[in-house]
Amino acid sequence: GGPSWTLVAADPSLARVDFAMARDGPEVLVYGGNDAEGLLATLPKEGVLCDAGLGVCAPLPVAAAADGAPHARLHATLTVVPSPTDPQRSVLLLFGGESTDPYMYHGSVYAASRLRPKRDVAAEGA
Repeated sequence: GGPSWTLVAADPSLARVDFAMARDGPEVLVYGGNDAEGLLATLPKEGVLCDAGLGVCAPLPVAAAADGAPHARLHATLTVVPSPTDPQRSVLLLFGGESTDPYMYHGSVYAASRLRPKRDVAAEGA
C-alpha cells in the first residue's frame, strides 16, 4: 500500500483556515488565519507551535517587532530558514497576506529569530 495518515496533534488553537504554516525540525508553526466562517470571523494574532513528536501545542513565543507585532492576517506565507550567523537558531519569515483590521494587503516581510528545536538523533536512527 500507499501512505497512511497519522494524527500528530489535535488542539483548539489549530481550528483555523487560511493560515500560514512552516516546519522547523519536529515542530510545526502556524500563524494567523481565520478561526470561524462568515462575517463574525476573528483573525488570531498569535502563532501556534506544535511539537509533532509529542502532539502538544502552545502559543508561538515570538516578541513583537520595534514597530509592533505583524497584523493578524489571512493568505500569508511563513517559512523557516537557518540563521546566517548562529547555527543554533532559525529565522521565521512572514510575508504578505490580507488583514481586516486594518483592511489591507501586506507587502512587508517580518523576521523572527528563535532557537532551533533539538532533534532526537537516537529516535531518528531507530
